[in-house]
Amino acid sequence: MKKLQAEFREKEFLIHHFGSEIYAVGGFVRDLIRGKPSEEVDILITHHSVEEIIKIIQPYGKVDLVGKSFGIIKFTINGKTYDLALPRKEVPRGTGVKKHKDFIISADPNLPIEKDLERRDFRCNSIALRLTDNKVIDPFHGASDIKAKKIRLSNPASFPDDPLRVLRVARFASVLEFSVDPEIYETSREIDLSGLSVERVNEEIFKILLFSPLPSVGLEELFKLGAIRQLFQELYKLTLSIQDPLF
Repeated sequence: MKKLQAEFREKEFLIHHFGSEIYAVGGFVRDLIRGKPSEEVDILITHHSVEEIIKIIQPYGKVDLVGKSFGIIKFTINGKTYDLALPRKEVPRGTGVKKHKDFIISADPNLPIEKDLERRDFRCNSIALRLTDNKVIDPFHGASDIKAKKIRLSNPASFPDDPLRVLRVARFASVLEFSVDPEIYETSREIDLSGLSVERVNEEIFKILLFSPLPSVGLEELFKLGAIRQLFQELYKLTLSIQDPLF
């Protein structure tokens, strides 16, 4: 893989204030590897508490603390908003019907970055890029999956903890035109989706319809993952019908 070069407007500002302890993560790095750079960049800052980060950035822009309890700060500078996050751990809340993000989330500035990447859903999203020297941190070989256009799980044991991930499989497969690891289908069909809110389901469906080169691929993936059967009973019944050749 050729060396990646992250470029965005406030990169030098962030490096100046946080040095080698700042990383681009997730979809931004994935899209760089795909050769399709994104304008949206998520930032991870290590070895700084939320309070320390706020103290550093507050003189330069607007700080929104709506996500502070989850270790996330929204920072707007020169009209552009960035999510600045600390490394985090997620522990599911007990048993029973699960909702999206039904976790106890704890931010830990000293948590190894590999542990933060481990909590992410897919290997292609579990990659970080250190901004000072463009070093890639890829403990789950996500770059290989991106090259192979494959969706595989970073942590299969934790995948069922967030049922929204089932819908995200379909969205990423459709939007990115990636194939799905067959093991994901088997796991997904056993996950109860009844705890998902209508708003969350609608958001994922809209993204499939609006951003996929071929939205029907996303709908087919939802069927194969067992989501159509659980969430759209009327549509599920139609999938078992034979279309009149007249139409």
